[in-house]
Amino acid sequence: MNYGVIESVWLATAIMTYEKLCIGENPTVIQMYFKQSDIQKRAQSLTTNNVNSARIS
Repeated sequence: MNYGVIESVWLATAIMTYEKLCIGENPTVIQMYFKQSDIQKRAQSLTTNNVNSARIS
């Protein structure tokens, strides 16, 4: 499924949060901070549009 840029950023962050909370073992608060570049890579996989870093900030 192809999402818009804004939706893909939100979904990417939600997926990354789920992975840390539900799949990881005892995540810490520090682990819940995600790098902008990691969000951008994940969001780009959810859309065919270009995900600029300004959309993630």
